[in-house]
Amino acid sequence: ASIRIMSLNGGQTTISDLQRLLSPKHPQAIQRATVTALQSRRDDRQVADLLIAAWKGASPRVRRDILDAITSRVQRVGPFLAAIDKGIIRISEVDPDKRGVFTNHPNLKLRAISRKIFKRSSQSRELVIRKYQPSLELPANAAKGKAIFLKKCSI
Repeated sequence: ASIRIMSLNGGQTTISDLQRLLSPKHPQAIQRATVTALQSRRDDRQVADLLIAAWKGASPRVRRDILDAITSRVQRVGPFLAAIDKGIIRISEVDPDKRGVFTNHPNLKLRAISRKIFKRSSQSRELVIRKYQPSLELPANAAKGKAIFLKKCSI
């Protein structure tokens, strides 16, 4: 509740206080409450920049909250898509259901940008699938498969 009150107070001090609370040093509940508080603010570019900066250290649950905050205001979507385009945020880190929110966005310009960005990802996946498709025709060998699994996949 106090984080919500801080967000309503306004001013630069509040934004910097909220920014500190987004740190992964704080419990996830604090981070989530901070994202929720930021979601209701109107200084969209500054909020978008804070949320994008927090992305790398955020847990999957906090990232979902960040995506909700980004998609809740059209002015935040452009900076987020730009961060993906620049490689600050990896396409693979955006949930497929949220990709649909971007690629079907009501703003035609943002929809076109997001479709271009997310299309690159699906093209890359198709290339990987085609590259490894011939291996499906090889004869199976459980012993070799187990050895490879133990070497590459197990901890």
